[in-house]
Amino acid sequence: MPGRRPLTPDQHAHIALDARAGVLAIKVVKHRTTVQQAVAELALIAPCRPELIDETVAVVERGRQLRFEDWPPADTTLMLLRRAKRVTLGRVKLVGPDGVSVEQVTLTGKHGERPIQYLRLRHYGHHVGNYRTVDELARHVDLATLVEELPSSGERDAGPAAE
Repeated sequence: MPGRRPLTPDQHAHIALDARAGVLAIKVVKHRTTVQQAVAELALIAPCRPELIDETVAVVERGRQLRFEDWPPADTTLMLLRRAKRVTLGRVKLVGPDGVSVEQVTLTGKHGERPIQYLRLRHYGHHVGNYRTVDELARHVDLATLVEELPSSGERDAGPAAE
């Protein structure tokens, strides 16, 4: 249509995140995927971008107030997004088989420069590489095998203070 501007990369990521979060919430409720798999997938839609997840959370919360039916399930959608945000903040890793782990890293820029964001791949704790995009990371690890790392039993027992 004339007069319409193309979507920015952030708008595209936000739309993809919103749509996929709803689909994954349905899959979780129907036991077709695990919460940890869903969280990993969402975290890789907007890597190192917790502000995009915050925007999506706000949209889901506004939508929940306007809907008569709760489908996709808003509570599950919000839970998945909040857990994915912890991954994008680097507080929780994604893990895969054979000792693979992926951490989302954001380094603050110097003198007002843009922050440096990358995905750090490790194998049994040894540094493999830092990748700027999910596509670059996908050349080295099967993304479908990644899941949200669950806290160890000691961290679970400690409760919220462990965060």
